[in-house]
Amino acid sequence: MKIGIIGLGLIGGSLGRAIISRTKDEVYALDISKKAMADSKLLNAYHFELNKSNIGEIDMLILSLYPNALESALEEYCPLLKDGCLVMDCCGNKRRVVKQMSKLSKKYPALDFVSAHPMAGREFSGVNHSTATLFDRASMILVPVKSHIKRIASVKEYFLSFLKSSK
Repeated sequence: MKIGIIGLGLIGGSLGRAIISRTKDEVYALDISKKAMADSKLLNAYHFELNKSNIGEIDMLILSLYPNALESALEEYCPLLKDGCLVMDCCGNKRRVVKQMSKLSKKYPALDFVSAHPMAGREFSGVNHSTATLFDRASMILVPVKSHIKRIASVKEYFLSFLKSSK
């Protein structure tokens, strides 16, 4: 599977590192900070830079941005995604994010939208504090916006397949 991550801070960087270290999936990433991109590459948080020429190939786009940056990112990138792509956020405020995603789900009916809130973090921010184990033994709340129940189940199974539980 090809996973795109926009926003390589603590959450996006940790997701990229976990996916790369524990799956065979390809990770494409983008951040507005050149330093975050360079540091993320050194930390093995992505394989390829996400850009307008390859974004149409990804199967899942994870937006790990502040809620106030999410709307413009969704407007910019949703038109470039292939049919069936899952669009998922890892932002904070669910009410605002779900409202934005609901509006866009009508405009882009061939995309699936799920809002997520990982219940994990650290006292520090930024990709340099990311770790492949940040989400181990943590819950992730999934809020279906416009997605079939089978797709929600597959998202759950995907994350459970590589995030270690407390067993």
